Amino acid sequence: MRITGFGARLLPSIILSALLLAMASPSLGARLALIIGNRHYIHLDELAAPGSDAAGYAKLFTDKHFDQVILKHDLSLLDMDQALAAFVATIQPGDTAVFVFSGQGWDDGSTAYVTGVDAPVSASASLLRRISVPLVNGTDGIIERMAHRGARSVAIVDVGRESPFPSGATAAVPSPLPPNSFVMLSTGAGQKAFDALSLDDSSDESVFTRVYLPLLRSGETLLDAARAAQPRVANLAATIGGKQQPAYADSLLDDGCLFDQCGP
Repeated sequence: MRITGFGARLLPSIILSALLLAMASPSLGARLALIIGNRHYIHLDELAAPGSDAAGYAKLFTDKHFDQVILKHDLSLLDMDQALAAFVATIQPGDTAVFVFSGQGWDDGSTAYVTGVDAPVSASASLLRRISVPLVNGTDGIIERMAHRGARSVAIVDVGRESPFPSGATAAVPSPLPPNSFVMLSTGAGQKAFDALSLDDSSDESVFTRVYLPLLRSGETLLDAARAAQPRVANLAATIGGKQQPAYADSLLDDGCLFDQCGP
């Protein structure tokens, strides 16, 4: 089709306006989520909550009309690497990419790691670094891999359970983050993340997930939900004499709304 006359003169302005709108509107990008729940560890104790945690986030993102929701359970290190590579390959500039993990993790004091279900009972820190997936490490961590594709990059990581790994079950708050990124961790340094409050707990979700997930579903932004979750999780943990206060870090360029609309 050939456009002439006034339409031809107007066309460049229309194209420019569309480009400016696309640059200014991150919501125009696709919303993608990869969710992993590692519950049945081969060499470590089975965990109670990761299956339900992962299913809850998958339902949330599906209900909120994400363009792609990938739910995986009980992945080995190789399976996790393959799932991450396939997920990252789908990301386009301007997309929102969300990684959710519930399972075993560890940190070396500066970098948080997530582990496959084939993680060993014990290993040196140097070996564990080679057989774990870093969350943020300045080069090829999960957040960096998503950010390098031009995405608004989000990670929600529920680790911090008791584990035999060298530095215990804590998870370090990552810093610095790539631009336009957000990381939410279920615990602060030196704390344990609880799967349940008692043996007959009526919830099958972890203490963190049962607080943070409903906040997101209600329309809270990532940042507002994080701030609201911290005292609520801490208060729940305190009822059984535990200490657990979620931690987060962000370099977001917006308010952190994941959905079409946030707020009341």
